[in-house]
Amino acid sequence: DYRTKKEREKNMLSDKNKIKEVICRKVYNSQGFATIEVEITLENGLKAWASAPRGSTKGNFETTYVESYINGIERTPNIDTAIANINNIVAPALKGKCFKSIEEFDKVLVSLDKTDRKKIIGGNCTLAASYAMLKLLSLIEKKPIYKLFNNISDSEVLPIFNMIDGSKHPKSCLNGVEILLIPKKDKWHNNITKLFDAVSLINSTLKELLIEENYIVEVSNQGALSILEDNMEKCLEYLKLALEKEGYSLGLEFSFGLDLAVSDYFDEQSKIYNIPWAPKFKHSTDLIRLYKSWINKYHIDYIEDAFADTDYEGWESFVNIFNNMVMISGDDLFATNINRLNSFYKIANMAVVKPNQIGTISETIDFIRKAKDLGIKMLISQRTGETDDVIITHLAYAFDLMYLKAGGIQRMERVAKFNELIRIKEWENNNE
Repeated sequence: DYRTKKEREKNMLSDKNKIKEVICRKVYNSQGFATIEVEITLENGLKAWASAPRGSTKGNFETTYVESYINGIERTPNIDTAIANINNIVAPALKGKCFKSIEEFDKVLVSLDKTDRKKIIGGNCTLAASYAMLKLLSLIEKKPIYKLFNNISDSEVLPIFNMIDGSKHPKSCLNGVEILLIPKKDKWHNNITKLFDAVSLINSTLKELLIEENYIVEVSNQGALSILEDNMEKCLEYLKLALEKEGYSLGLEFSFGLDLAVSDYFDEQSKIYNIPWAPKFKHSTDLIRLYKSWINKYHIDYIEDAFADTDYEGWESFVNIFNNMVMISGDDLFATNINRLNSFYKIANMAVVKPNQIGTISETIDFIRKAKDLGIKMLISQRTGETDDVIITHLAYAFDLMYLKAGGIQRMERVAKFNELIRIKEWENNNE
């Protein structure tokens, strides 16, 4: 054999890392709804699997999930077509191939579906496969996932917490709203376990306060407290009081944030909003006036989806006034899509990263790197229908994003992502 011993060993290793099998199965997300799980097995016996999370609402510019709703959107979807797509289209394209990077792998996935928003294969299919391959690469390299991308040892990413969530009560005017607790970086960067202790106590105190006020307190899909209340300011007051009862000051150790998700309440033709929790505020100028009052009164540092994903005038007006005061965050606005980021980065100063909005890890990373180039701050976020995967935590750490938004602290699929951040920070501290 003309090849050197080193070349032969390299080729043997490559053969062992070839994909032997790709299978797809039906599993269930945190809402109890069906989703797909992709399992990839290599010739050397290594295998990994991952499933696709799902949002309760979808913006106009996210990837398409291949699924159907025979019994309505509030019930579990039929995912037979997605399973068939993996078994009949994706699996044959991957079997027998060896991939040295997630970029190589995702390039094949993207090539299988040339449509806008992955309408044929489905973003759920590509994401589950991409997640599974990323886990395999971690096993092959014998590195945790975050170290596949960067060798950063002191990422400053911090969690933010969903404390009051309107999503549990369809009759509530606050349905879809998240009231968030934002830790101050200078107070908590080096004290992450103390941060979780503090948030746990604040959460318990908040629950006690709400019960004292005769609310029926439930836990939402995202692990936050949920009550039947239509008044936003009342909820903010309760959270402020809980904070103070635990010895913290709003604006010093913590600030508040809001995820308002108003795209569903915007009429494209008339440019009018019909928002249940703000029925008198019809135009973006009205909403700006309302938001200003909350910002001043409650130390609101972060507002997500303050306007619809196509109300570009509203976004621009808001950022012109509050750019230096508030993190103005685009979720539906950007949809983790690099083309939309290039077009609209000037009308927000922060971007939400959700891998399932774009459909692969590589495209998510492209978005993150471009946002960094443009000077846009970022947080990475979970979805309502979550899985037990913790990949978003690794991405948050690897790319030193500002925040990890994984929900509240009362559902294990959320807490798992927070716990993984504790582990990673401990591993890195021990290696210093």
